[in-house]
Amino acid sequence: IAMVMWLPIGPIIKLWNTAADAFLFRYDPSVVSDLAYWANFFKVAIQVPLLLVNWLMLTNTDCTDTDGAEVRAASTLLFIASGILFFMCLYFALFDSVLPRERSLHAAIEDSAAGPSSTALGTAA
Repeated sequence: IAMVMWLPIGPIIKLWNTAADAFLFRYDPSVVSDLAYWANFFKVAIQVPLLLVNWLMLTNTDCTDTDGAEVRAASTLLFIASGILFFMCLYFALFDSVLPRERSLHAAIEDSAAGPSSTALGTAA
């Protein structure tokens, strides 16, 4: 079953990894190490709170019985994660657009889509 589930997802993951590597090769090696560091840092910063919420839901809901406690814990976790996603979308829709350009995630994405600058490539005088 796992191989059947992996078949449509595996090539997409490989394409994503290839695109990320191609993106990183456009930059100076010192910048690439910083980008990789912060990518890993934020991956942990996002996954640790979700792990803690999942752990709290499982410990606070008595999942040892057979009357659907696991389903209640999973639905509570899904509700909390959906609420977090909603507030993040609300933040980016309402507040990120009015932030100064140097603090806006939208501006950073636009800048990275435009390609590396000459200072990022190390060719500035």
